[in-house]
Amino acid sequence: MGLPPLTNRVHGIQYGVGADCVFTMVCNNKYFEVSLSADSKAGTLERGYLDRIEANLDEASELDVIFEELGDIIAIKCQPWCRKFAGDLNAPKVLSDIVRPPVAFLRLATVDGELQVVQDDSSKRCTNRAFHGLSVDDFSDIPIYKLSEISLLEVLKTDAVFKVDVRRTTMCAKVAMRQSLCPPIRREINTLRRIQERRVQENTPADHHRIPSLIGLIVSENGVLGFLMEYIETVPPVSSLAWCKRESVTMRERKKWYCQVRDTLNWIHSMSLVWGDIKAENVLIDEEGNAWIIDFGGSYTDGWVDQHLVEKEEGDLQGLERLMKFLELQ
Repeated sequence: MGLPPLTNRVHGIQYGVGADCVFTMVCNNKYFEVSLSADSKAGTLERGYLDRIEANLDEASELDVIFEELGDIIAIKCQPWCRKFAGDLNAPKVLSDIVRPPVAFLRLATVDGELQVVQDDSSKRCTNRAFHGLSVDDFSDIPIYKLSEISLLEVLKTDAVFKVDVRRTTMCAKVAMRQSLCPPIRREINTLRRIQERRVQENTPADHHRIPSLIGLIVSENGVLGFLMEYIETVPPVSSLAWCKRESVTMRERKKWYCQVRDTLNWIHSMSLVWGDIKAENVLIDEEGNAWIIDFGGSYTDGWVDQHLVEKEEGDLQGLERLMKFLELQ
């Protein structure tokens, strides 16, 4: 009797005119890239799929059909590679399994009239995935933690935020999975560092103005990939204000949470800092029923802050007003 197939899934798909179509697959927390090369020759099966993709770039439903076909083929044909590279699902999970580049670069190719998955040894794919983190020298006053010593407990937000264990302490890790995410990580580290410095000056604990404390940097051979911060234990079903159902939460509780957010925001503004991405999802409710604000990466969410007010105190105040409406306090 053969071994049962390993479960794998499509994590993401990249495609475009004249470009490779790249499927990122996940199996046992290991990542694989499977590509259809734009250099594929006419008459091959992979070239046929690429031509179909380009011909239907504006037809979402047809693209879904094409990608589903390819996903099914890859799921089956990838099995030998999953067994070779994905390892044991029961092995201890470490953050580096998710953060570092894929364990294998593979390619769909026509072999004996069928699409097969073969290893892609071209240097181009590895070069395209080159990642350069932030410089450690920019944050010389912050403790350093090696990526390799961080155990993964739970994915809190795909490709961004993780519950981790470091030296038997539960923490929250936030990382830059792509080069474009390095500037927001830099902004958040610098903001949390400023907040930490003010707390020391004022001799106030983290739960006075509830913002998770910065603990240290996450580093690898590529530089600073992200940071560790205090993990806030939440209790379902109201883990954040986004899950708050007004009919099941008292007016008193909603007023308390709003006032806590407002007071913390005023404190941030007193340091000439801006929260930025103010929204219900970024307000956590801890085990004791108190509101914590998170995410200082500098982005914004449409419907909460208008684009022309991004990175401004006025944007924070607009978001705060909309939070009041969300909590039905007006």
